[in-house]
Amino acid sequence: MKDAHTYSEQELVEALKQRNGKAFGYLYDNYSAALNGVIMDILQDDGSAVDILQEVFIKIWKQIEQYDPARGKLFTWMFNIARNAAIDATRRT
Repeated sequence: MKDAHTYSEQELVEALKQRNGKAFGYLYDNYSAALNGVIMDILQDDGSAVDILQEVFIKIWKQIEQYDPARGKLFTWMFNIARNAAIDATRRT
C-alpha cells in the first residue's frame, strides 16, 4: 500500500535530511517525470535519460544537506542537478 502522506517542501527536505525512505519515495513519485523531461530535452535518448535520472536521484539523496531554501525552491535545485548531469552526459559521448 502506498504512503498517502503528503509533505510541504520544508517537511520533505527535513525528512530527506533525516534519511526517511518514504520521503524519498514521495520525492521520486512527485518529481521524477519532470526531471526526466529536463534530461530528455537535452539528451533525446530514452535509455541514457533513465540512467542519468537514476544518477540525479542518487545525487539528490547524497547532497540534500547542501540544499539551501534561502537560495531557491527545492525543484529549482533538483532541476539544476538534472540539467547539469544531462549536459555532463553529452560531453562524455
